[in-house]
Amino acid sequence: MNWTEIISVNDVLALGSGVGENVGDYDALYIFGSIDNISGNYVYRSTDMGTTWVQINNHGEKELWGDIKIITGDRNEFGKIYATSSGQGVLYGETASTNNCPPVELLTKGNFDDLNNPDIPDWNFQTLGAATADAFIDNLGNAVIDIINAGINDYDVQLRQDNFGMVQDQYYLLTVDAKSITNRSFNIKLRNRTNGSLTYFEEPIELTNNIQKFAFVFRAPVSDPDLRIVLLFGGDTNDVLIDAIGFQEYCLDHPIDNINCPAYLTINDQDVYPQSYGATELIISNGIVKSNSNVLFKSNYSDGCFHCFMGFKNVL
Repeated sequence: MNWTEIISVNDVLALGSGVGENVGDYDALYIFGSIDNISGNYVYRSTDMGTTWVQINNHGEKELWGDIKIITGDRNEFGKIYATSSGQGVLYGETASTNNCPPVELLTKGNFDDLNNPDIPDWNFQTLGAATADAFIDNLGNAVIDIINAGINDYDVQLRQDNFGMVQDQYYLLTVDAKSITNRSFNIKLRNRTNGSLTYFEEPIELTNNIQKFAFVFRAPVSDPDLRIVLLFGGDTNDVLIDAIGFQEYCLDHPIDNINCPAYLTINDQDVYPQSYGATELIISNGIVKSNSNVLFKSNYSDGCFHCFMGFKNVL
């Protein structure tokens, strides 16, 4: 091991290291001390072998812990540190998250909060051909599709919303909660509003008599400011209950767990990035796992979310 003096560091009371920011990087260095003739001792981190330092605690935020005696970085998670100081036990800190991609919901009133409404505000319900059906919001906040005559085609009974858009190569998260009085399916489709042949996403959803959350991670193939989402119920007379329809930008560095544990998760036709994906029943993916990454698929067959692991994919 070789040591080189770092001129910018004036005084070090504690020194440690932790995993680097990216795969293959040199260890991150952590010190409690002073640099560049700045008065006072602070916690600093360097990701370039001590060439530059970033102060990571702030006395103005009452991050005052006395004289730190020992400091070290986590060996698995970049930015997490552990330290001991006089009379304060073991301290730990981690990098504050910055959300550069807040989840902005692009659909309107997808939670159907207007209880006991004979209509479904901001959604257009339509029957075609010989099909007859009603759509309303019940006293529990579900959109109920009450089918009397299902018609022949799936599009003969449909619920849809317009006036939103997507940006090419942006990832989106499409979610919906649904159940039926008995097993049946319906189709959910994302298309251009005026040109039905421009369909960007279409997926059949298999229902049971238990409410389930379905989630789809989708990469936009083009930019389209004039979208329509449509749910197609025709061809089957069994009623359907719908809730929590959502369509929002999905950031690749955000865990999928924030969608509250769906029953079924589909990740198709895209790269799969290193993070955790969870579902209570089934995960379907034909995605290509990025090299040098870990992707964790988790599922639970009993109580709670993410209790047991469904599988682990490690590509080197």
